[in-house]
Amino acid sequence: MEKEINKTNYDAHMEAKIKCRAEKEKDLAKAKEGMVQVCCYDLQAVLQTPCGEVNMLYYKRKLGVYNFTVYETSSRNGYCYVWSEDKAKRGANEIASCLWKYLNDSINSSMNLPIIFYSDNCVGQNKNKFIISLYMYATMRLEIPSITNKFLVCGHSQNEGDAMHACIEKQKKRVLKSGPIYIPDQWIPVISLARKGVPYIVNQMTTTDMLDFKKLSTQIGTNFNINTDKEKVLWGNIKVI
Repeated sequence: MEKEINKTNYDAHMEAKIKCRAEKEKDLAKAKEGMVQVCCYDLQAVLQTPCGEVNMLYYKRKLGVYNFTVYETSSRNGYCYVWSEDKAKRGANEIASCLWKYLNDSINSSMNLPIIFYSDNCVGQNKNKFIISLYMYATMRLEIPSITNKFLVCGHSQNEGDAMHACIEKQKKRVLKSGPIYIPDQWIPVISLARKGVPYIVNQMTTTDMLDFKKLSTQIGTNFNINTDKEKVLWGNIKVI
């Protein structure tokens, strides 16, 4: 009985993965035709600072440097938003601030295209009322017809953003051969020049760039937990926003 239940759950999981990837392929095809703008975003693993191949650095207290990446599938532009843990945390407010900076600074208003984001299922960062408030605010303030966020299936969330992170990790290993990285500012050229050809576009986030989207969410509305059928909203089960 237990094996049958596990097999049923496994089959349902794999079917969801196939449907999700098929949906993404459709969106990528639309992006190639210039109908939508498809982007993948993710937060890279923490870049510990100082960082090096010197044994002594292993015992030193580390400062965490965060790198939030946005990859445009049509233009193949990669945007990086970098800050250290002394500037801000890495929660929903910070992710929303990076997305707002991307939408406000990087989206070409003349395109006037719907935007589709793909991301993982992290509720604390990507799937919450603060991100929804950001999308609502952006569509009201910017020339963006609509913003949709589609969440990849857990365990199968590999996307183009992972390729950006892999390039940066390879560049980090090359740089460390010539010496350690001592301060957060040294990560900027490492990230920017990680890709051969067109470099990644790096934005150093400051405290003034980190906006209060938690306050915005209270101004937009207070009910994010009960749907129109008076049922509790299960954020973990949401597939599309």
